[in-house]
Amino acid sequence: MNSVRYDFTGRLDLSRLSGLLERASEAVSRTDERLRRSPIRDGLIDRVSFHEALSTIILTGSLVHLEDLILYDAEANARRVSHELLRAHSVLRARRQLDKMGINSIRNPEGQAELQGRRGLHKEWRPTEKAFFYDPDHDEDALMEQFNAVAEKAKSFSPLIEAALIWDAWSVLEPVEFHGWRAALLASATLKANGTATHYLAAINWGSRTSRARVHGLMTIEERLAVFLQWVKESAERTYSECDRLTLARETMMTIAAKKRRNSRLPHLIDLLISRPVISIPFAARRLNMTHKGVAKLLSELGSTPRELTGNATYRAYGIV
Repeated sequence: MNSVRYDFTGRLDLSRLSGLLERASEAVSRTDERLRRSPIRDGLIDRVSFHEALSTIILTGSLVHLEDLILYDAEANARRVSHELLRAHSVLRARRQLDKMGINSIRNPEGQAELQGRRGLHKEWRPTEKAFFYDPDHDEDALMEQFNAVAEKAKSFSPLIEAALIWDAWSVLEPVEFHGWRAALLASATLKANGTATHYLAAINWGSRTSRARVHGLMTIEERLAVFLQWVKESAERTYSECDRLTLARETMMTIAAKKRRNSRLPHLIDLLISRPVISIPFAARRLNMTHKGVAKLLSELGSTPRELTGNATYRAYGIV
């Protein structure tokens, strides 16, 4: 029987987190307001989700190439598919699902089960197969009961601390085996549901890429919550900067598109460049239903804004840097 316990009642001292909590809250609020009135909001969220998927895999000690994830998502990947790539794509699909969910859907039991990865879990496994791949002592029902109790108690705290406690509890308990990565997803869902980030889908693990803060087993709960707040702050600031940079790039490219015919595919190519960190000519041709030469011609018309990133004559990839 699994003996993991998670209890913060009576021993949670948030006084040391007040400054960091204020800075993280301000960063999230600014980014949420910025995206609320941004014309590139949807493309930016999709773009950031690719970075979040890769960051989630990196935190587990594995690595996935960005181009591979983009091509696999477009069903255009010619390379061998790795287990890590499938996991990264699961993160990407889960974030897209969360972005489409309304607040009521997030809060209801079916929505929670979907976000937690419990809906239809294991039903394709035969008993012998499940015993081979899963820990027989892992009591999912008991762990889920603990997690739900923590989630209920967390509602009495401020919105960011509520999300932090849900992230920490899921990370520690991992009620659904092999789904520890959903901790950041559930925290993002919490921020969306409690009104903290209704237009901005927090990419918490992406914030870890620019933060020195890391979680290790000897930390207290307050220290782990401090890491979460630091990652949230870094992620919000990166997303805000990315929004400014991409907005400027889009305005520059759209001035060129405005001189084209009304049925030109150039605006669609611009939207594709905004929503993907990297694109290749075959990928863009497939998405826009164009020839390779047609895409290459449009890219050349956009000037230096989309840059060729590889320096390789055989395989060329373009992005806004």
